[in-house]
Amino acid sequence: MGKVVAWKSANEVCNAMGKDPGCLLPVTSAGFGVTWIGEISEMEFLFDEDKPYDWPPTGNVRVTVTWYSSEPSAKDYKCRQTYPFHMDDLKDVEARSLVVKKCK
Repeated sequence: MGKVVAWKSANEVCNAMGKDPGCLLPVTSAGFGVTWIGEISEMEFLFDEDKPYDWPPTGNVRVTVTWYSSEPSAKDYKCRQTYPFHMDDLKDVEARSLVVKKCK
């Protein structure tokens, strides 16, 4: 059997780990400061056809922005838009910055 690349939703990933939907923490860019916050919407896996959740994932994710800032450094990120990232370029959000506002 060959290797297959597939994107799995965040809820599918949580379910495969035996956790509740929404188990993945909010993320932001790995740099200093928080100018946007998002939710991982999908994760990419490379697996054998007979093992649909072979761990670990590739590290490629799609993040949907849920909080935004008017800071100039955040100008490339828009509310409710989804952007590709690698997990190495992200960090978990431990505390929300006062400069970000919830997307409507």
